[in-house]
Amino acid sequence: MKKIFPVIGLVLLICGRGPAAGDDQSASGQFKIKAVSLAVKAALKTYLINSDFQSLKNEKTAEINRKTAVQFTADYNRAWPVLKKCPWLVSKYRLRQNAAKHEILRIVGRLTRDDCLEAVENIPDEVVFDQFNNCMNDPEIQNKPLDEQMNLVIKKFIGKGG
Repeated sequence: MKKIFPVIGLVLLICGRGPAAGDDQSASGQFKIKAVSLAVKAALKTYLINSDFQSLKNEKTAEINRKTAVQFTADYNRAWPVLKKCPWLVSKYRLRQNAAKHEILRIVGRLTRDDCLEAVENIPDEVVFDQFNNCMNDPEIQNKPLDEQMNLVIKKFIGKGG
């Protein structure tokens, strides 16, 4: 995982933490979106490949199980605006706006590492870029060393933080 940080650092230096994807559709804007997306996707895939996938899955299942129906619905409603920007994921897993806790637990229960790697690859670059910018603008991340920032970003992307 540590080897990906220099790549992401380089992308940040080249691209900066510029405007959201919709604000800059020039060639340089598209390059920035693609470069940041590739770096984040590479970091996520590296994390998934090198992690104990079954433990990650068990932790996520336990986290969902601990939530009350009200808590789950609130969390899912916050996630839905991002999910609906990922048509491949919505279609593949038959996600819907008002999915119930048991439906999501069933989906998570069937996931394999390869499913997750494929899902990461199929998240639109603009969605990754926007989420990355949202994470980087989080006050919790500001003024921390790059490696800590990236650890926090990865944790947010996989649902372990913030």
